[in-house]
Amino acid sequence: MLWAHGSEVRLRQASAAYESGDLAAAIWLYREFLKDFPDAAEIRSNLGAALVRDGQFADARTEYNLALRRVPNNSQVRMNLALAYYKLGRLAEAVTHLEVLHNLQPRDGESAESAFLLGQSELLRNDLVAAVGHLARAVELNPKMPWAHTLYGQALRREGRLEQANAQFNEELQVNPYDFTANTEVAMLLRQDGKLDEALAHVTLALQVRPNDPGVLYQRASIHLRPACHRSGR
Repeated sequence: MLWAHGSEVRLRQASAAYESGDLAAAIWLYREFLKDFPDAAEIRSNLGAALVRDGQFADARTEYNLALRRVPNNSQVRMNLALAYYKLGRLAEAVTHLEVLHNLQPRDGESAESAFLLGQSELLRNDLVAAVGHLARAVELNPKMPWAHTLYGQALRREGRLEQANAQFNEELQVNPYDFTANTEVAMLLRQDGKLDEALAHVTLALQVRPNDPGVLYQRASIHLRPACHRSGR
C-alpha cells in the first residue's frame, strides 16, 4: 500500500507516541491515519493495542473486528480480539476466537501462542497438571504475552500454590495494568493481609474495566467498612 508522505510521518509519530506511553496521542494519530487508509488492517490492529493499553476494551474490540475482516487468518489479531472479549467479561466470544486459533496454528506447543492455547483448553477441562505445564512454557517463551500470566496464576491457585499464583498475577500487571482478573486476585490477597489501601488501588483498576461487577463492588465495600487503623496497615 502506498501512503502519502504526510501519512507516513503521522504513522511514525503514532508509533513513537505508543512506545513512549502517550496513549492519547497514539490513539488520535492512528485514527487520523485510518481516515485516509481505512483498509490498513495492521494499523487498525495497532490502534486496538493502544486502546487496550488505555483500558478502552469495547473500542479495541471494534477495531480488531474491523481488522479481521481484512485479514481473517491473522492469528495475532484474532488473539488480541479474544483478549478484548475476555477483558469485557464476554467469555463465550473469547473462547470462540480461541477455538478458531486452535485450527489456524500448529499444535506442537513450541510457540508461546500454541502453548498458551493448549494450556487454556486444559484449564477449561480442569486438567490442572497439563495446564500448568503448558502455561509455564507460554510465559517462558514470551513473558510479555497478555493474559498468559493470569491464566498461569489461576491454574497455580487452583492447585493451592497461592504464593506462586500471586507472583504470576503481579507479573501480568506489569504487562497489562488493567487486567481484570489479575487486579481482583491481587486485591483479594492484599485485603486478606490487611493491606487495604493497596487492595483498593487494584479494585479501582478492576472497576474501570467492569464497573458493575458485583464481586468487585463487594470487595470495595468490604474495604471501606474496615476500621481506619486497618486501612493504614497498623
